[in-house]
Amino acid sequence: MVTKLAFTMTMGLVFSKKQVVLKADHLKTDDEYTRICDKVFKVLGSKKQKYIWDRVDCVVQFGTKQIMIQQFARTTMPDGEQIKKQLELCNPNKILSRKNAGQELERVRPIDADDEAFMTAFKQLQSVVAESPSTFNLKDLDQAARDAGLNPRQPGMRQVNQFLEAKASFTLKSTLQRNLPDSPLLGLKWIGLTRIEEWNGYSIAQYFVGANQSLKPDIARAVTLRRLLPLSYGDKVVDEVFPELAAMMSVEFVRNGQYTVVPFPVKYLREYWLAEQREHPEYRWKRLPSDRS
Repeated sequence: MVTKLAFTMTMGLVFSKKQVVLKADHLKTDDEYTRICDKVFKVLGSKKQKYIWDRVDCVVQFGTKQIMIQQFARTTMPDGEQIKKQLELCNPNKILSRKNAGQELERVRPIDADDEAFMTAFKQLQSVVAESPSTFNLKDLDQAARDAGLNPRQPGMRQVNQFLEAKASFTLKSTLQRNLPDSPLLGLKWIGLTRIEEWNGYSIAQYFVGANQSLKPDIARAVTLRRLLPLSYGDKVVDEVFPELAAMMSVEFVRNGQYTVVPFPVKYLREYWLAEQREHPEYRWKRLPSDRS
C-alpha cells in the first residue's frame, strides 16, 4: 500500500492511498503511485532483497523534483581523543604555578597580531597570572580573570581561549561546544549534509540530524545517517532541495523541542496509515512462512 500526504494552498492536509503490486509487469501502469514505486524500485538496485523496502522512510516531492529518504547503517561518532584532550586543558581543578604559567604565556605570546582586542586581552591575562598566588587552580584563575573584566564571551577573551587551546597546556574555556569547522562534535549538532560513499562513480548524499542545543561532552552520543537518493534530475537536486528538507526537520513541536529525523509531515502520514489499519484490519501486513527464506 502506498500512502500520500499533500498540502493544499491553504496548508490543509490531504491524505490518499493506493495499493500497488511490486512486480515488473505491474509497475508499467501509468498512475502517480505506480510511477513512484517504479522509480524507487530502480534506484534501490537490490530487487532480490525482499525487505529492502522496509528501509525506505519516504519520498519527498518539491514540484517535479523527487528525493527518496532511505535508512542507512552508518553513524557519526565524536572524536573521543580530541574531546578528552580539550577537557583536560580546561579542567577547573588543574593546578598551575605562577612561574610556569607566566613563562608559558610569554613563550606562546604572538609577536605581531592584527587584532587589538585579542592582544589587549592576552596582556591582561598575563597581568592576572603575574598577580596570582605561587600556585593556583584554573577555577581560581578563571574567576580572577573575570574579576579583571576578561569575560570569556567577549571577542578578545574568546580568541585568547581559542589560541591557548591550540598553543598552550591550559585554557580557561574550551571551544568544545562552539560551532567550529574542526569541532569533534561536528555531526552531533544541527542538521547537515555529507557524502561518504560512492556508487558507479557518483557520490551518494547522506544527512544527519543532531541536537538543536549545546551538547554536554560527558554524554555518549551517536547520530544515524540517512541516504538521500534523487528519483529525478540527478544528484545535483539534493543540494538544491536540502535547505527545504532541513527546514521541515528543524521544527520543534513534534518531538518536544527536538529536531525530527525525517521531514515532520511523515509523522502525520504514519498516523494516517495506522488509523487506516485499525479501520481495515486486512491492510495489516502479515509475514507468511514462505517469506522467512
